[in-house]
Amino acid sequence: MKLFRLLLLVLISCVMTSGFAQGQVVVFDEANDGELSGDNTSPTQLAIFDIGFNTVAGTVVDALGANPNVDVFTFEVASGTQLDGIFLNSFNSTDNVAFIGLNDSTSFPFNATDLSNSPDQSQFIGGLLFGDNVGTNLIADIGDGSIGAGFSSPLLAGDYTVYLQQLGTATVDYEFGFNVSAVPEPGAAVALMLFGIAGMARRRR
Repeated sequence: MKLFRLLLLVLISCVMTSGFAQGQVVVFDEANDGELSGDNTSPTQLAIFDIGFNTVAGTVVDALGANPNVDVFTFEVASGTQLDGIFLNSFNSTDNVAFIGLNDSTSFPFNATDLSNSPDQSQFIGGLLFGDNVGTNLIADIGDGSIGAGFSSPLLAGDYTVYLQQLGTATVDYEFGFNVSAVPEPGAAVALMLFGIAGMARRRR
């Protein structure tokens, strides 16, 4: 019984220090902060994404038109943390499809014209047509390899660039939430295993 209680305390301590979300942080909102870059080679550099829910909101329209508006931004996932969620918080448009591309560098390899000419998708890690999936964590779909080279989530520390575009003339207002969490410490996993073993031993008595 004493061992069981001790392991329970260790597990609780590890879980409490493993880094749950710290709440929502508005990192960038074009309505208040101005236009995001439209240059895939020179994205807007955002702050390091903190542990928690980091939101970015903006507008894209008519990527191949005379007055295109695409959004490109770079962010950093700090050492000891991981990106485990890319949520579409909101999507407002009369056209229910837009595109998000993701790359693991400080730029995106293609612009709208390049993308329309079927480029080598192995040069970026993921992408997705989105719009009808508000409230959904899209990270697995972005990385499933249907568009881009593919990746497994969560994404670990490093620089990442997001490219957003809409090909039609219908304006798309979007908001994404990027969820960052602490990389679980090995001690938490060990404590959970020991807790399970102790529980099994206790039931056998």
